Amino acid sequence: MNNTPINESDQRVYTEEKTDRKCPQCGSVISYDEGKHRLFCPSCGYEHQLSQVKGNEIEELDFDKAVHMASTDWGTKQITVQCQSCGAKTVYDALVVSSVCPYCGSNQVMQNNDETAMAPFGICPFEVSEENAGGIFKKWIKKRYFAPFGFSKKAKANKLDSIYLPWWTYDSDTVSEFDANAGEDYTVSVPVTVSDGKGHTHTEMRTETRTRWYPVNGVYSEFIDDLPVNASKRMDDNMLSKILPFNFQMLQKYDPQLLAGIGAERYSIGLQEGWEKAKILIHDILNNSIKKYILRKWNADHVARLNFTTAFSKVKFRYVLLPLWISSYMYKGKTYQYMINGQTGKSYGKAPVSPIKIIGLIAIIAAIVIGLYFLFRNM
Repeated sequence: MNNTPINESDQRVYTEEKTDRKCPQCGSVISYDEGKHRLFCPSCGYEHQLSQVKGNEIEELDFDKAVHMASTDWGTKQITVQCQSCGAKTVYDALVVSSVCPYCGSNQVMQNNDETAMAPFGICPFEVSEENAGGIFKKWIKKRYFAPFGFSKKAKANKLDSIYLPWWTYDSDTVSEFDANAGEDYTVSVPVTVSDGKGHTHTEMRTETRTRWYPVNGVYSEFIDDLPVNASKRMDDNMLSKILPFNFQMLQKYDPQLLAGIGAERYSIGLQEGWEKAKILIHDILNNSIKKYILRKWNADHVARLNFTTAFSKVKFRYVLLPLWISSYMYKGKTYQYMINGQTGKSYGKAPVSPIKIIGLIAIIAAIVIGLYFLFRNM
């Protein structure tokens, strides 16, 4: 491998002609090396270390002016590939040729003329290398004890693909007017009739906890900072939650070189639709926050029948890309996915279950139970 520091001539190549994605030494297509934050040429071993601009320097745009402010320039020539099977749109470097959809494993993909996709503001580079991701995948496959026979070979054949997943993040000031019932616990002594089991009874005093309820109302304010919302309809939110979180503090300012050799899904949940999802998430956050506020302000023990309405202001957003390793495979007409968080290595997947193996397990358990029954009966 060539570890020679980049010279001025090489630097010029990347500042003036970085969209070419070609090695300045041999002319081969160069790609991003996961986990090492560099561009690497597999043909001659040339490498170029990328600079890092942290996420706190990434601009947030005003939500109401998004249409006029957001750029569609990805900084390099891109092509959009659409899967004819599941409909996913993935943005690739123009030098990358993709013939398989990473979301469903279908090879029915074709180029789609889509020049209107908003360019990302920030990107979280891959920290998990392809080798490490493969090791994680193999361990997961070995634990699919009830998967159909041949599943292991089928899953391995559909290798892991690196993909950047689209996310929106939202900031907003919130002001909520609320009313609720606050409850305060108190204790009382009450007489209780107790039987001794022999027909005799007696009365004794016991302590009971009761709650005194009273109405409360007020105004609660909270700033919501960088609330993440998945912008992909191809990824199930419940499944995706299994590999969260991503560390948004590690976000970097978008650099097209980070996409060298890696696809990025075009968001299928737009900015406005994403904000509607965000408001549902914010409602849940505020529900918990207001309850805690009531408990603290009124020194209460319980909160019930909380109702509130929220006004949003100074809403801002960012469009960011997060790293994912994904494998998709078909079994009896159904798509199964496995995914790895490309930043932390946390993984989750779904696999088909073999009825034959389940029936076999039940038969074995039944045989053991019957055998033990006759053994103890004879004893």
